[in-house]
Amino acid sequence: MVKRLLIGLVVLCGILVIGAALLVPRLVSSDAARHRITKVVRGATGREFVWRDLDVRILPARMVLSEAHLAGATPEDPAFAEARSISLHLSLLPLLAGAVVVDSLVIDGATVRLLRTEDGIAWPRPPERERVEPEEPRDPHAPRKPRDRRDPQLAVRRVDLRDVRVVLDDRAVSPPVTWDLSQLSGHAESEDWEGTAIRIDLAGRLAETGSLEASGYASADRSVQLCLDLDGISLQPFRSYLADGQDLAGDVSGRVHLRGAAGALGRLGVALTVKGAAFDLDEIRTRGDVEIGADLSGPPFEGPFQIDATEADFEAGSSLGFTKPSGMAAVAAGRLVPDAEGYGFDAVQVDIGEGAALPETSDPCAGDRTP
Repeated sequence: MVKRLLIGLVVLCGILVIGAALLVPRLVSSDAARHRITKVVRGATGREFVWRDLDVRILPARMVLSEAHLAGATPEDPAFAEARSISLHLSLLPLLAGAVVVDSLVIDGATVRLLRTEDGIAWPRPPERERVEPEEPRDPHAPRKPRDRRDPQLAVRRVDLRDVRVVLDDRAVSPPVTWDLSQLSGHAESEDWEGTAIRIDLAGRLAETGSLEASGYASADRSVQLCLDLDGISLQPFRSYLADGQDLAGDVSGRVHLRGAAGALGRLGVALTVKGAAFDLDEIRTRGDVEIGADLSGPPFEGPFQIDATEADFEAGSSLGFTKPSGMAAVAAGRLVPDAEGYGFDAVQVDIGEGAALPETSDPCAGDRTP
């Protein structure tokens, strides 16, 4: 009797799974489902959301969204975000315990457009609603009613990016600057079930002038540790961030190490070479190749730096009346320190001519590979 009952339950479960696998794709492709999804997204972002196809499968649990577009702030603006396809693969067993575990999230051919003003980056936000006051205010000392259900837990094991583009239009500076990070590909993968250590490996191109690679870790507490490898990144976009009378140009290659909490980094290490440097900083003019090293901690950032301008022409203004041709050794070392106007230099030592040399610049990412 028990054996027959078990066999019957197995057969019933099989019929339900097969039925769900056949019915769910039809349900999610219906006009009612499309209307419901767009309504939810509009309520969360205040933007219109459209897509071409939504393909859902039960075995294996998968959802593929094709040609998705999240509108800009106004009808005249380009889409805030769009993607050729977004694929989502779920684990079924954790659903029984009230947890949503995403085995993989693949974002292909996506573009995200950000706008920065003096008020910061304009993110999509839910529309403002008129607040309705309750007729009888709730007693603050009255016990709250327990919720009937708990919010489901969400975990993402792996995110893959394929040919992603991020455009930042920075209008908070003058003249405005457009940062274009394109051909971004790579992945972020959790190395444990709790998501406390997320391995990151990404590569892309910046402003079509140079390439960059990022590798390191992020964690659930929003701390990050990243090593950036730069190759031929143009300095021209940084000109808008300089004070009047200052200018710079050249192509940067080398390494940058970042560590700390997201938005409040605690360490910045650099070992960079600027090819074809053209610096005009107040009364100092530099033309040629320059090597820069620094190990700064903060915020605000403070620490030692060193500069080797041996392969550059150097000219100090009329107050100093000094020039140095390319090929003559010229090195400087000191500390970068915060001051009332931003940053200044302290304990600077400059050596020029025969015998001037700096210790070999170390790899800022060496010996710091763990989350």
